[in-house]
Amino acid sequence: MAREFTEQGFLDYLASAPVRLEAQLKTAMKHEASHLQKEAREEVGHYQEAAGPFPAWSPLADSTMDDRIRKGFTPDDPGLRTGAMRDSYKASVEGNKIVLGSTSNAAQWFEEGTIKQPPRPVIGPAIFRNTETITRHLTESISAAMAGHITALESDVDD
Repeated sequence: MAREFTEQGFLDYLASAPVRLEAQLKTAMKHEASHLQKEAREEVGHYQEAAGPFPAWSPLADSTMDDRIRKGFTPDDPGLRTGAMRDSYKASVEGNKIVLGSTSNAAQWFEEGTIKQPPRPVIGPAIFRNTETITRHLTESISAAMAGHITALESDVDD
């Protein structure tokens, strides 16, 4: 439904747009960061296909599977033993950026590979697979804010 404004009402509406846009964008970005974190965590333990410039995950070596079994873990869930590495992936909003990463050394070795282990990237593929969706959601959120609508995302994310 179209809104009707007086001239002053329209000027006031335009003057308040930056505040509305900033608040809506912050909320939408937090929502998307949370989604991206969930996606990255869900990749760990499941073989991943190639995504853009990121390679498909190589199968675990027989010696790795044997070691996992010997230590009481399932044999073939790459990167998933206790779940600590999986849970170390965090996403946050810093300014106008969504940052996805991990402070875990194991995650770094997993991402980049080692002399004995091929890379099994999580961060890049999660971003690659979700960039279009994130962009669309942010665009829709900004458009809604410009139109004077508050999206449902505001109730989905805590400050």
